[in-house]
Amino acid sequence: MGEEINNKMTKKAGGIIFFLVAAMLTAVGAAVFAAQSYKVDAGNTTAINEWGICRRVTNAGGYPSVFVPTNTSAEWTTFI
Repeated sequence: MGEEINNKMTKKAGGIIFFLVAAMLTAVGAAVFAAQSYKVDAGNTTAINEWGICRRVTNAGGYPSVFVPTNTSAEWTTFI
């Protein structure tokens, strides 16, 4: 009886650990692919697709570079 309880506890603990590891890897993977900002140099155009909105940002040369914030949806939508 005691061995059966230990096996159930071990399986449950293993499932919880697997879930936590999977959740952490998912969170890290999402963070790796999210760009916090872009830089568009003078005379260049960059296609930026963040937060479900895709725009081409052009720096016609008035500034050496343009900072485009995309860390949050609010930053990106305010910029565009």
